[in-house]
Amino acid sequence: MDVFLHKLVTISKTKYFGKVSSEMHLVGTNVDLSFLPKDDNLKIDGRYSVNIKDLRSEIDLLKKSSKTIVFKNGEPCLQRMALKNLATYAKQKGMHVVIETYGTLPNVIKDLVDKKLVDMIVLKLYFTLSEAWLNKLNRGKLISNNKELINGVKETLKFLASRKINVLAKIIVVPGLIDRNNDIGRICRNIEGIRNIVLELMPIDERVNEESLEELKNFVRKNYGSIKVR
Repeated sequence: MDVFLHKLVTISKTKYFGKVSSEMHLVGTNVDLSFLPKDDNLKIDGRYSVNIKDLRSEIDLLKKSSKTIVFKNGEPCLQRMALKNLATYAKQKGMHVVIETYGTLPNVIKDLVDKKLVDMIVLKLYFTLSEAWLNKLNRGKLISNNKELINGVKETLKFLASRKINVLAKIIVVPGLIDRNNDIGRICRNIEGIRNIVLELMPIDERVNEESLEELKNFVRKNYGSIKVR
């Protein structure tokens, strides 16, 4: 089996479960947003093909320096069989598995969670769950149908609310796109039913200052008390 891989990160700056993690950046996306780094929008291409046996060997090496492996970039769930295979192998080796996803492919997430192949879901909620918002985003071209994408995310959120898995939801604050209380509130209303959720607000760049970011965090704390925000 071939896997389409962009890169490996042996030691990531991001910690999960209190310890350093390793990363496998898988190629492929069904959401193409112009404000994201190029690495997030890579398409599946033969240039990135790697035999899955080689990646299992990499996991054997990674587990010596890290207890957690993160499958991320673009939409790793597009490579369903490879992702399931690698997650299974990592779990067999005693590693924690984290999957960073847009949440647009609920059936893949359901399968991984119910088979206990993932310890944490990182949801990239980089677009508000509004079809009208997506339709007016001229610079961000979506490959799939907007309504289908949004329904997929909502189905994923509903499923995660019925499970006890840890969820980290990430929102990138982008001036003119996602930067108002209404934008954040629309997302929060869809995630507040998830029990073990933490919300992380991140600035796109220096245009978003600490003061405005803190105001958005306080809005969440005041209006959506069940959501932990950082």
